[in-house]
Amino acid sequence: MIVILFGLLLIGLSTLVHAAGHPLPAAWIALATAVLAAVLSVILKDALSFFASVGVGCWLYYWITRIKAKEQSAAPADQS
Repeated sequence: MIVILFGLLLIGLSTLVHAAGHPLPAAWIALATAVLAAVLSVILKDALSFFASVGVGCWLYYWITRIKAKEQSAAPADQS
């Protein structure tokens, strides 16, 4: 359970860092922190935390990339 909370905290913090202007895409940050949480859960031999970390990471990756795609498609074309 601790690993799940740790993973969610890292994913949330990484998304906030991206919102503050970090150059890495938020989706990759979320995926990387989920992988970190999954590795930590393997080290601690906690299978439930492993699957939860991977699931949350994939879910966030999907939604962040979907939101970014909508933002890009809604942006007006450059008229230069």
